[in-house]
Amino acid sequence: MKVEEKNEDILQQDREYNPTDDFDDLLDDDDVPLDDNDEPEHKDGEDVERKKLVFNPKILAVVAIIGAVLLIVAIAIGSKKGSKSDIITDEEAAEIASTEDVFVDMFAYTDEEVEALRQAGYTGYEIEDNEFNEIPAETLIAKAEEQRKALYEKELVPYLDSASDEFKMLKSKTWLGLDEIEIPEGTDSSNLTYVTSQVNVDYEKIGSRGMQCFIHYFMADGNEGFMTLAPDRYIAINESGNMVIRITYCTLSNGVRVITKAEEVIVE
Repeated sequence: MKVEEKNEDILQQDREYNPTDDFDDLLDDDDVPLDDNDEPEHKDGEDVERKKLVFNPKILAVVAIIGAVLLIVAIAIGSKKGSKSDIITDEEAAEIASTEDVFVDMFAYTDEEVEALRQAGYTGYEIEDNEFNEIPAETLIAKAEEQRKALYEKELVPYLDSASDEFKMLKSKTWLGLDEIEIPEGTDSSNLTYVTSQVNVDYEKIGSRGMQCFIHYFMADGNEGFMTLAPDRYIAINESGNMVIRITYCTLSNGVRVITKAEEVIVE
């Protein structure tokens, strides 16, 4: 019946209920917990001596030395294992050799070949493109020489033949057909006299080039020269004809006459 009373107390917890009451009833007299200041009693009646742990410096030194030795041994073993892994087998050596052959055999122009290609007229882009396509420099240089020779024979050789139409055109429309003059040393304005006169000349229109409209004129004494006209006047005159021009010239100490100015005189 005592148990039933305890159950009723548990079910009916009022303000005076203390949960430690039931717990105290469950403890025997021998099971009372010890306080922090209490010391356990032994049946032998012997007191327990509390010993404090004391560290000896000599022991610490010995432990440190042993640890260092173990660390050195571990590093040595690791490096030894690493050296074994660095050993190259015959198969690996053959693979490395084949890789090196690929780099050695890579197509590339030498500095001398690049310079020779530039001398032959190739641009930097063309050199890189031909190098990528692995075209030998000798082949490109020979090709450039053939093209240059073909261009020379087609474009320049006719102008070197005095009987060709190209040569006659070049001579009539440029100063290349005129005699070269020599200007004596020491020539200056103090020993030059300028003369202006009007002459009747024959002319030919030789085209509008650059920034000027040119005609080639021929004087009665066999001398000839070039002069320019205004655009409106140039399109107004015939392809060839006769006109009056005013020239300003000087005579050098060697007797050569040099025209410094020429312009048309329009006769009404």
